[in-house]
Amino acid sequence: MLVAAVAILCSIITLFVLESQRELKAKETGTQLRQLSYYAMEVSETQPCDISCLKRVLAEHGRDEILIDSWGNPILLELKSRDGQVVYHFRSFGSDGKKGRCCDKFVDSYAEDAVIENGEWLQIWR
Repeated sequence: MLVAAVAILCSIITLFVLESQRELKAKETGTQLRQLSYYAMEVSETQPCDISCLKRVLAEHGRDEILIDSWGNPILLELKSRDGQVVYHFRSFGSDGKKGRCCDKFVDSYAEDAVIENGEWLQIWR
C-alpha cells in the first residue's frame, strides 16, 4: 500500500514538473516574440528593414537566438502591408511545431500558435 501511494505521489509530482516546464517555455517564447516585435519596429524607424535585414541586425547584435522559440522551433517572420504601413508579423508554432489556426486572443493549449504583430498580441497562451 505504501509503495502504491509513493508511486501515485511520484506521478503527480512528474505531471506538475512537466506542466511547469511547458508553462515556462510558453512564457519564454512570449518574451521572445515581444522582443522581436519591438526590435523590428525600432529598427524600421531608422531604416527600411525587411526580414533578411532584421535577421542580419539581430545577428550583428548577438540576438539571433531569439529567432528560435523555447521548444526549438524557428519563429515565423513575415512582413505584411496594411494601409500602406509595414506590419511585422511573428509567429511561434507552439509546442507541436506545426502551423495552427489564428486568431483567438487567448488559447489554452501550448500546441496552439502565438502570434504578435507590431507589438500587439493577435493570439497568446493563457
